[in-house]
Amino acid sequence: MSLLGLRYKVKLAWGIPIRFPYASGFQLGPILPPPSTIIGSVIEPVAIRLGLGELVNYEGTICSPIYAFKDAFKAAALGLSPESEVGLIVKGEVTKLVQIPYLSDENARDPRQWFTAQAIAAVYGPGAVLDLAVVVDLDTLAKRYEEVSGKPISEGDLEEVLKTVVPRRLGAKEGLIFIRESSVGEANECVNCETYLYAPEELWIEKPQPFVNLDLWELTKSSACVTKARRGVSLVVQTRRYVAASGPLSSSFVLTPPPSKNFGSVKSGYCIEDVCVGGGT
Repeated sequence: MSLLGLRYKVKLAWGIPIRFPYASGFQLGPILPPPSTIIGSVIEPVAIRLGLGELVNYEGTICSPIYAFKDAFKAAALGLSPESEVGLIVKGEVTKLVQIPYLSDENARDPRQWFTAQAIAAVYGPGAVLDLAVVVDLDTLAKRYEEVSGKPISEGDLEEVLKTVVPRRLGAKEGLIFIRESSVGEANECVNCETYLYAPEELWIEKPQPFVNLDLWELTKSSACVTKARRGVSLVVQTRRYVAASGPLSSSFVLTPPPSKNFGSVKSGYCIEDVCVGGGT
């Protein structure tokens, strides 16, 4: 198993559009995105570079490349950087939109159709700095690529692609990010690893102080692939409790930058140079 670690220090343009799968646009989401969002931010430019596009054939249906390649990612985590000058806040609002320019002549005569409302919930933090880290198993990634494309690819070629592309967004397409620093190198397994990036609650030996709890959803086939809707089948979101380092006065809806030495310790994970991430996505 050949493990490659990728590290990014990114700056948010304005924030991150995050919401739970199947939730309405006004449903408040977590203060930080789940690991699947981090994986998606890495996979998107890789898929484009390899000519796969935004959808692939996988397991007999049409899926996002995130689902097809998720097994290749051994760990993915992020945290609000101690270097950030601003924090994050979750906010929901209803915006009144003018739609009369887009109506037919007949509908435009009805004043009730002149305006509509759009509900939006997002994490706001213009200029906030986040630290991201992912660990990729190149062997598994190469196998999954061959499954969805029908073409073989070497681990060396995949490594070159991962070294030359960078994420451009977190979450939906308007969640633009700017890369301040990036590095790619060997990832090594660790025990009792110190980190301030979030990790599943059960992995922590000693939690960072202070911290916030996050209930983040797991990536499932129903949320990432085209599946037939069946009457009487509920769409259940599987969540997992994570712990994230925070600064003072933080909560489920407000996250302030953590102190520079706000490290905790996890049972196991991977280290990329001097940055470690708890194992498991």
